[in-house]
Amino acid sequence: MKNPIQFGIIAGLVYLISILPELTIEAVSSEYGFDGNTQFLYATIHLLCLISAVIFYRAFILMADYYFNNTLWFGTVMTLVTIVIYHALKIFYDDTSEDVQKLMGLGYLLVIGGSTVVFGYGLMQIQGKLRSFAWKVGVVEIATGIFCLTIVLAFFALILTVPVILLEIALLRRFLPEYNGGIMAEPVQ
Repeated sequence: MKNPIQFGIIAGLVYLISILPELTIEAVSSEYGFDGNTQFLYATIHLLCLISAVIFYRAFILMADYYFNNTLWFGTVMTLVTIVIYHALKIFYDDTSEDVQKLMGLGYLLVIGGSTVVFGYGLMQIQGKLRSFAWKVGVVEIATGIFCLTIVLAFFALILTVPVILLEIALLRRFLPEYNGGIMAEPVQ
């Protein structure tokens, strides 16, 4: 598969599917602790989330480049860097104390909330055929980011995570024909 947007769509589905067991293991391990098998599974799922997120959000970087949208590019890079750092810390510092884990979670909520707001604003600036749908996805992204930033309402952001990722995948799916048309229309050098 040579199309990076198609690859991003598939990676988005993998990311979505891998988030669900990640959250489950996170909750179970905080209650009962880790054994060797759980720790390996925990690290593997976080690694899968990390790799799929990089491929998934790379498609949004390509979308930002296609539309010459610096806000979307910056928001995507901020989100991607935050996700990579979070999952890397979770892999390497999975046996830290509960207080450190809570502090890492709080920092993640604040940074991902801010980057999601920027990402959503960038989506709202998209022009062309995707304008209406991208604007709606951007509004949901901004709402999710604000929920993260308030900390108190972060539970609602957690609830919105799955629908937001599905909307992002749908947006990439709608962008695919336009991207393919733009690639074919470019002159060969």
